[in-house]
Amino acid sequence: MELFHLEDVSLVLEGQHILSRISWHVKEGEKWVLFGPNGSGKSSLLHVLTGYQMATKGKIWRFGQEDGKSDIRDLRSQIGLINTWVKESMHPGETVLDAIISGRYGWVGMYATPTKEEKEEAFSWLTLLHMQECANRYFGHLSDGEKMRILIARAMMAHPRVLILDEACTHLDILSRELFLFSLETIAQRHPEVGMIMVTHHTEEILPFFEFLHILKGGKTLYQGKLAEGMSPKILSEALGVDVEVITPYGRYVCLVKSHGLSSVSY
Repeated sequence: MELFHLEDVSLVLEGQHILSRISWHVKEGEKWVLFGPNGSGKSSLLHVLTGYQMATKGKIWRFGQEDGKSDIRDLRSQIGLINTWVKESMHPGETVLDAIISGRYGWVGMYATPTKEEKEEAFSWLTLLHMQECANRYFGHLSDGEKMRILIARAMMAHPRVLILDEACTHLDILSRELFLFSLETIAQRHPEVGMIMVTHHTEEILPFFEFLHILKGGKTLYQGKLAEGMSPKILSEALGVDVEVITPYGRYVCLVKSHGLSSVSY
């Protein structure tokens, strides 16, 4: 079954073409990377995908429901959104356990007494991510990296059909980023039925469990298909507008910009 089906979708804002004729099918359990340089339209495409922005043209189906013919709030409840905006919206004075449980209802803050079953499930997500020692700490006392990992558990508490990660590694140091990505990999391994769409413009954030790649450039689809084929020097050079080399240490992608016969890390 398809999670999302976009057909010839365009977005025009204030006379500017932000997205042009995007078609995209995301099936149950698929793991996608949405890649492109700054200003390529990644965030705008996410806003259209999740119903926070109406498309100017085209057709959209979410979980088999055509846009405009279903309650978008019910559809969003099947999406686990993880980004820095969600992190900054969380109540700093609530415990980690409450922060996770509130994700079941889409709340920011707890407005009911958690049940024993809810506490046990929230703790099981923490245990899965090796963060059980954080259960009774205040969310506001965590590091940014710990907060982002807690948001994974919070999103999973609602049993979503897809996780959407909008540049979730922004502002994280190297260790925090790696711990976050490995937590994401744990979810992918233990819950393969959950789809993922990760938005990034850093190739080294793409772990081997991702299968598919959608590259945007100037609001248009430059490439869409298998990840390994799309991460080629030719395609990435076109996407970034500069001649690049791609190396793959430990199954990760490192993109190097060629300049005057030398290479310097760019993405």
